[in-house]
Amino acid sequence: MTGRPVIIEKRKWDGSVSARWTAQLRRDGARLTWRTPPGTERAHPRSGRRETTEHLEVSATCGEGWIVTAVIGGDGGLTRYEVDSTAGQEVERDGVLAFIDLDIDLEIDEGTVVVTDLIEFAERREQMGYPPGMLSGVVIALDKALRRHRRGDWPFDGSLR
Repeated sequence: MTGRPVIIEKRKWDGSVSARWTAQLRRDGARLTWRTPPGTERAHPRSGRRETTEHLEVSATCGEGWIVTAVIGGDGGLTRYEVDSTAGQEVERDGVLAFIDLDIDLEIDEGTVVVTDLIEFAERREQMGYPPGMLSGVVIALDKALRRHRRGDWPFDGSLR
C-alpha cells in the first residue's frame, strides 16, 4: 500500500491526545487506510510514555464509529485484529488524521472476540462528561464491525495484509 505521510492522533473526548505517530495514509472514497511500519515510535502524551511498534499495523475505517487495525507478523500473516470504538468521522487536516477514541475495544484473535476497556469507559464517562446514549452508540458500532468480520467483508476480507 502506498500513500502519503500523515500524523495519526488518537484523542480522547476532552480533546487530549492519547497517542501520536506517523503513518502512510490512503483514501478510497469513504474508506481510509493507513500503514504503520514496525519500528515506528508512538508517543502517548497523556501518560508521557513512548513505545516502538514491533509489527506492521494496517488500520482502516469507513466512518461507522470504529477503526480496525490488522497486526501483521514478520511472516506477513495476520496476528490479530484490534477494533477501537470511535466518535465517528475521522478528521484529516494539515497532515494530521485525528479521531476520538471511546475506550471500549474488541480484540479478535483466531476467531475469539474479547471486549476490553469497559472499566475505562465507565470511569471516563464520568470524568469527561460523555453524553447520554454514548454506550449504546458504541455497542451498535462495534456490532457492525463484528458482523463485517463474521461475513469476511472489508476490511476483514484479507485486503489489509
